[in-house]
Amino acid sequence: MSHIPMDDPETLALLGRGETTGVFQFESDGIRKVLIKLKPNRFEDIVAVNALYRPGPMENIPLFIERKHGLAPIDYLHEDLKDILEPTYGVIVYQEQIMQIASRLAGFSLGEADLLRRAVSKKKKDVLDQERQHFVSGALKQGYSKKRQMRFIP
Repeated sequence: MSHIPMDDPETLALLGRGETTGVFQFESDGIRKVLIKLKPNRFEDIVAVNALYRPGPMENIPLFIERKHGLAPIDYLHEDLKDILEPTYGVIVYQEQIMQIASRLAGFSLGEADLLRRAVSKKKKDVLDQERQHFVSGALKQGYSKKRQMRFIP
């Protein structure tokens, strides 16, 4: 396994053509169409497609593809988030990114960030409303302005 290249051009081209019949989680018509539009050229693109092709995050697939191909500008929401969001073209794809953002911008502990992550993934509005206030107050304490940081609160 350690000798299998993660950036094999032939494998990536095969995926980019949507030739994924028999490949677990990549064989539906829908995900094959996404792969064809995306034209993945790195392993991280494959991982991101797998994470995005779910009932909520799916709405971010067109933006992800447009940004990858330079058809839409990449926006990191705040320069302090560039290293967290750069691998996904500025799109929040992974739950871990939510946790990293909460930690960086609002000073959340890992436990607090995990509570936010769970609330986002389960769409618990009452908990999200509480966490919004927690996030805002933490971000203000970290020196961020309320106007700017409100853009990326779930």
